[in-house]
Amino acid sequence: IADGYTLFGNQINTTLVYFPTKNIRLQGGVFLWKDFGRPELNQIQPYFQFKFKKKDFSLIFGNLEGNLTHGLIEPLFDFEKVMLRPLENGFQAKINKKKFQADFWADWVTMIYNFSPYREEINGGLSLNFLLSDKEKVQLSMPVQFTGYHLGGQIDATDLPVVTSFNGSVGFKLNSVEKEEGFIHQVSFENHVVLYTDYSFSFEPLYDNGAGVYLNLMLKSHLGEWQFSYWNGNKYTSPLGGALYSSESKRIAPEILGEPKRQLLIFRSMNDITLAKGFKLLLRAEPYYDLNNKRFEFNTGFYLKYNLNFNLATIKNQN
Repeated sequence: IADGYTLFGNQINTTLVYFPTKNIRLQGGVFLWKDFGRPELNQIQPYFQFKFKKKDFSLIFGNLEGNLTHGLIEPLFDFEKVMLRPLENGFQAKINKKKFQADFWADWVTMIYNFSPYREEINGGLSLNFLLSDKEKVQLSMPVQFTGYHLGGQIDATDLPVVTSFNGSVGFKLNSVEKEEGFIHQVSFENHVVLYTDYSFSFEPLYDNGAGVYLNLMLKSHLGEWQFSYWNGNKYTSPLGGALYSSESKRIAPEILGEPKRQLLIFRSMNDITLAKGFKLLLRAEPYYDLNNKRFEFNTGFYLKYNLNFNLATIKNQN
């Protein structure tokens, strides 16, 4: 359903942050992306973010707080977008309360003008989390997630069709309260019903609607985090989601291939190792078994992450 490939390289984001008022943050800089095995840079992009924050509400323009911070499940949003599309651009509004969190965003991927030889591309979403119960030893919450995808426009110079699709999920999450003692620090159950529908007018997709069930058991220990997942999809596809969950093949092939029923058993092992102050080594192993095709395959990754923050100056207001 998806070809194997390797991502190997460096990404660096250097920014300068300025607070003109206590509620406004301006952040600007340069993002660089260089893959190993290629002499040229993949990307050189300016980085700019305007953020207004007051109490539990945040409003963001420019580069968003995106990717993993949206908190979406992988059938809706591919984990590897943190590397393949590290910068999201557009508009974002966030609410962060004790019993309710919300993240609404629009990511403008490709903009067009009159007679552009390509289509505009926009995606966005809404991620909600409702805390239903907060007991002494366990928490129950309900995540509701939605993504939208649009490819088209009215002023381009192409004959390609307009594509519009939506994906969504409703689930519940049961968390034990995290503790420091013992081998297992936290146990979580998170289960979702996932839906897909296509609203394109002239474009005819392989499947115009579908659904899936995504079940997860997560364990957190002093040796790392483990996640056991089961996916059962029926004609489900997502332009933003992980390729393995799709019934529409993402392989490089002369024609689009389909596999209406998808059943996967997935195991994830995730470890964060602190090497020094600011330096972390992240290890991720993800073997999975394709129940329908009776095939065992895997994903692996290791990431060296360095975060450095320091104060340059404090500018006092003389007024």
